[in-house]
Amino acid sequence: MVRGRCQYALEIMLCLSDASFELPIAKSKIAERIGISKDYIEQIAKSLVTAGLVGSKRGLKGGFYLTKHPSKISVQDIIKAQGGTAFVGRVRIPQKSRRVWHDAERLLTSYFSGITLEELLKK
Repeated sequence: MVRGRCQYALEIMLCLSDASFELPIAKSKIAERIGISKDYIEQIAKSLVTAGLVGSKRGLKGGFYLTKHPSKISVQDIIKAQGGTAFVGRVRIPQKSRRVWHDAERLLTSYFSGITLEELLKK
């Protein structure tokens, strides 16, 4: 399943895509807008930085910013940065039903790969 952490990561990325903010955007502004703690934002942002989707700047006018244009970042990129989906792999699934979960994962991956941040901002 797509975990809550992935959903928050997407919200953070949408916040960073919002042109109404001055970049970089401070954790406190992101926390206020999304409604989660600054510590949790830091945890999620670390994986986004590691994945190359987000950059960070320290200091008084520091914060986070996108490293790519929103049209170049898919929802799947964000999910992958948070560890991906978890339909298959963590539990032993009987062979007869394993294909169903693999197929579901492929469908979700394909769906999320086709949606960019830019598209979500337009909706």
